[in-house]
Amino acid sequence: EHVEAKQTFLSLRKLLLELLAPIDHRLNGNSIQLADSFFASLDGIRSMLLLDAQFFLESDPAAASLEEVIVTYPGFNAITSYR
Repeated sequence: EHVEAKQTFLSLRKLLLELLAPIDHRLNGNSIQLADSFFASLDGIRSMLLLDAQFFLESDPAAASLEEVIVTYPGFNAITSYR
């Protein structure tokens, strides 16, 4: 599973670098650093989103599960877009 995750990461990183290539000159040649910084921030964002979802679950007596909050709550969707 670790090998598969690493391959997925490398594929996504390659795609991001391809998307950034046309504007690399505007990024002062920092596309690789920007891509690496983006991927490095994802674990922290995931952690924050899980805390946000947990807050929704604890605050809303009608919420049945964390999965329900993540999939169906418009407020959580808004926070996800913001983060």
